[in-house]
Amino acid sequence: MILNLNIGGLSGWPANRLAVCSVRPACMPSQGVFNAMRFAQKEAELEGAPFVDTVHLLLGLINEAYSSEGTDTINTGIFNFLQLRHSTVFDKAQNFAGLEARDLANIASSWITVAAKRLFLTSARIAQGYFSPVIKPEHILLALCKRENMSCSAYGTFIELGIDPEELKNIIERSIRGEILSEIGIY
Repeated sequence: MILNLNIGGLSGWPANRLAVCSVRPACMPSQGVFNAMRFAQKEAELEGAPFVDTVHLLLGLINEAYSSEGTDTINTGIFNFLQLRHSTVFDKAQNFAGLEARDLANIASSWITVAAKRLFLTSARIAQGYFSPVIKPEHILLALCKRENMSCSAYGTFIELGIDPEELKNIIERSIRGEILSEIGIY
């Protein structure tokens, strides 16, 4: 099956732009993921980037976590715990601007980088592993920390921020399992 993530329709972006990833239909993105993707697309547009990369997705996750709809989520607790804010991440992410663009030569008709597509596939596998019927924002954040995605700009941004992706991965996994929710401010 094909998962079509259509978040087009923003100014300057055709409504028919699709990110196509092969995943099982049981793992559709949650509303929080769609909200994060819309914000990521707006961020890319503001930068004048013709694509959405993993840093844009990270910024979208941060926005979603702090939006009124995203309160009391695992990501909100983790971002608060790590003191991650949009401006801090945005500043460090500039060191990686365009890094993923080199992969775009083969996918000129796509609006997301190859690394971002791989990230969604990893997120779908993670969601399935936790028996979740949807890909949630914490699944995407967890995928960003996986070694298989260490070539992603967002992974490098974590390093620049002094965040050990392996340690962050452990925090997220424990949070998803419900082990440390009170420690990160989610009750």
